[in-house]
Amino acid sequence: MSPFRARAVEILAAVALFGAAAAGPAVGAVAATVPHHANLPATSKVPCSSISVWLKLFGSSGENCYTGNGTKLVDLPGVREEQIVGRHEVCLRTSSGVRCALGPGTFFFLPVTVTEITISTP
Repeated sequence: MSPFRARAVEILAAVALFGAAAAGPAVGAVAATVPHHANLPATSKVPCSSISVWLKLFGSSGENCYTGNGTKLVDLPGVREEQIVGRHEVCLRTSSGVRCALGPGTFFFLPVTVTEITISTP
């Protein structure tokens, strides 16, 4: 399992624990176990015509494109298509959970709101 995939599993487990513990005092302890993305350079938004595009997301706000390893907080409603350019692993935190995919490839799904993008190069 790639380090990025293992990290995604850790995040999913932490999110599940956080949701279960949200009503109790253990929230701080659970939140402290969520890994931080500080060791990765920042993912940034780029023009979709750029040759450096690694990720294209299509949704109700149009086409949004990103490059670089790391994590970026976003607010993209109605995303229904993800296109990963090149060999990159992309995890999207959405209104329905976290979904990860390894590119290159194009992936279609029911519209979701994307709140965080994490890109890594295996």
